[in-house]
Amino acid sequence: MTTRLDELANEFDAREAARKSGAQANIDSVLAAIFEEIGTINRIRIQGWTMGFNDGDPCYHSQAVAVGGDDEYDLLDGEDRDEVDEALATKAANLLASLEGDFEIVYDTNWTLDIVRDEGGGYQVNHSDYDCGY
Repeated sequence: MTTRLDELANEFDAREAARKSGAQANIDSVLAAIFEEIGTINRIRIQGWTMGFNDGDPCYHSQAVAVGGDDEYDLLDGEDRDEVDEALATKAANLLASLEGDFEIVYDTNWTLDIVRDEGGGYQVNHSDYDCGY
């Protein structure tokens, strides 16, 4: 017998799946546009993390973005940079940064995404764990 609690749990699961699907669709559309419109961008690295300790203050999810040659956080670890127009790289990085909430919905926290252009002009997303160290 299905109870009202079962029905509510199912409704919640469906809403959560739709929320995650919507966030993934936002991410996919932005990444596709970046790789379609900016042919000199070959890789993007995004890191998301939540500190484990903050002197008693709440710890929140944070995110850093490196697009091709734009690497404010040295996320590319000194690798050769793509020859990307700085204004275009900044525009792409800002757009990806604005999706921080969507990235957190899809990937939770403590991750690195290496997004690289594939031979067909699309992109591949490589997801790995990340430990911010604090």
